[in-house]
Amino acid sequence: MSTLPTIDFLRKNGAKSIILMSHLGRPDGQRNDKFSMKPTVNCLEDLIKTKVNFLNDCVGPEIEKTCIGSGNGDIIMLENV
Repeated sequence: MSTLPTIDFLRKNGAKSIILMSHLGRPDGQRNDKFSMKPTVNCLEDLIKTKVNFLNDCVGPEIEKTCIGSGNGDIIMLENV
C-alpha cells in the first residue's frame, strides 16, 4: 500500500487522528457493496498493527461527529467516497 509511509509518518509525529478515504467508483452515483472499503480494513489493521474504525458512510452529521470527536491517534476509514 502506497499510503503506509504516510500513515506511519503521521502516527510517529503525533497526528490527533488520521482519516482515510478513497474513491473506488460509484456507478450511476449509487452505493455498491462491490466497491466498499470495508474489506480493506482488516488488511490495513494487519499491516499497521492498530485498530481502524470503519465508518459505513462518507458524509453526514454522524460521520462529522465521529471524525471531529476522534483523537489519541485514532485511525478512521470512511466508506467509499
